[in-house]
Amino acid sequence: MKKKLIILCAAIVGFSLSQAMSQTDHSGQRDPAAIQSGVKPASLTEFAASGLPFSETQPPKIQPKPAAQKSLGFYCNFTSFDNDYPGLLVQDFSASTVPDHSIHDMPHPLDAATNNDWFNPGDIMPGVQFWASNDHAGDEIVVLGINFQGNSRKTIASNYFTDCFIIMFDPPVSAVWMDIVEYEGSGFCNIEIYDAGNNLLGSDVTSASNDGIFWGVGSDVPIARIEICSTGNGAEGISRIAFQGEEPVAVPLAKWGMLLGLMLIGGFVVARRLF
Repeated sequence: MKKKLIILCAAIVGFSLSQAMSQTDHSGQRDPAAIQSGVKPASLTEFAASGLPFSETQPPKIQPKPAAQKSLGFYCNFTSFDNDYPGLLVQDFSASTVPDHSIHDMPHPLDAATNNDWFNPGDIMPGVQFWASNDHAGDEIVVLGINFQGNSRKTIASNYFTDCFIIMFDPPVSAVWMDIVEYEGSGFCNIEIYDAGNNLLGSDVTSASNDGIFWGVGSDVPIARIEICSTGNGAEGISRIAFQGEEPVAVPLAKWGMLLGLMLIGGFVVARRLF
């Protein structure tokens, strides 16, 4: 793995994180006094239907990045990541049919085969799946239309506030970046990275916002799963993601010539048999 990294994202997590956590009670729920009804709904769709006011969009909080763990290196800006892993294809959710200013739930997983009211097969790139951490009633994931709550892009997230948002890679990948969103939480998410053997490679804490904050990771050990959990029982998710899988296998020019020759011979034989 290219070793240019990352500990330049720094500064003042202590005060901001403690201030954010002071808005939650010991169970991880937001202080009921901060919600007019006194009880927080169980999911983002229930919250939207309740008519309760959403929290004001906060500016991004700043947190220090930990040193690289085992095989991992973390990135807090796109330029640094793109220097080490250039030109990755970006998956966003602009193909979704979800209307602006709206929110709709769907079953997990969301992947290349999904075919429902909001996504068609092929809208999601192959090799990645999006899950919530628990099964519910076919409403595990939500898709948010533009400007549902301060989001400038169509966005996906876990629906239930007690769930985490899980990204699965098959085959595993060597590098990932994404824009992480969070709604009705603390403004911070804990991220855990696992290999194909379910071994924890490392973890990070990053800022999150209604519109998404860049986060990236590179690894010498292929990454099979990433779990994103709000530190304040919010609904977490992403608005964009890109990942680097296995390097494509180059076919030497001489072999291309051989393959072309075989194809021409095959075509000639078929033509002789037909005519």
